[in-house]
Amino acid sequence: MSSLGQIDIDMILDLFEGSRGRGYVLEFSDRSFSTFMRHLAAVDIDAPRYRADGNSKGRRLRTFLATASEPTIVKVLNGLWQYRVRFAEEGRYAPVPDEGERLSQVIRSLHGSPLEGMGRAQKSPVKADTAHAGPSARRVGELLEEFRAIMALEPQPRGYAFESFLKALFDTWGMQARRGWRNTGEQIDGSFLLGEEVYLVEAKWQQAQSNAAALHAFQGKLEAGPGWTRGLFVSYSGFTLEALEAFVSRRVILMDGFDLHEILDRGLSVRAVLSEKVRRFSETRRPYVQVRELFPS
Repeated sequence: MSSLGQIDIDMILDLFEGSRGRGYVLEFSDRSFSTFMRHLAAVDIDAPRYRADGNSKGRRLRTFLATASEPTIVKVLNGLWQYRVRFAEEGRYAPVPDEGERLSQVIRSLHGSPLEGMGRAQKSPVKADTAHAGPSARRVGELLEEFRAIMALEPQPRGYAFESFLKALFDTWGMQARRGWRNTGEQIDGSFLLGEEVYLVEAKWQQAQSNAAALHAFQGKLEAGPGWTRGLFVSYSGFTLEALEAFVSRRVILMDGFDLHEILDRGLSVRAVLSEKVRRFSETRRPYVQVRELFPS
């Protein structure tokens, strides 16, 4: 029986989440994930006992981590890590020095040896904004296709897919994103680091533009937390004129769907865009300055 706690399992699932979002494990298909588990650890991940919490690859991995023996878990984590390092070197995933060290600690708690490949993964630390060279053109193209594909989804899955897309977007630029969570009485759609600053995310994909009440509600969430926390409100359909006139932002910058499309279509840096939005907000007190104004084509 596994000795992993829920926090460790959540960290592992976040680290190995696929670029397509929740439920995926790295870039594995169902077939290749089954082959990987069988050849590496003699585990039939398709067995009913691993489907107790759901059929997705992520759900089956969660059940495996909660129920398998420690030596078997160590084998699988080492194997997944090797794939993760390779994808980072190819520019398809962000470098993961901090997560690699955390994963090594988990493996040591399971009486395993430290991770293989840690040295390679730590050659590209993600500390300052200039430390991440940016993704390949191929990866940016994949993100643009994912963004456009969300438009075809029904409203409820579209919301979840949008949150997963934003996490993948920030991770691609090495911003150590985390998926959404629920605190008592409130939902946070995710977070990321911009330099040394923590940003919470509010993600809205709906037909109507976001109004002033939504902006004030999000700012209220930030003000209920530590004073250093900032926020990014991403509204696919943009913001009403009334909202932009009535909302007095203290910690929140704003982004819309056109901004996201411009970033990916023109191959701009997400880090550079957000940094410029923050600077323009500080200089002009305008939390909403579109990408085409910040970076004229």
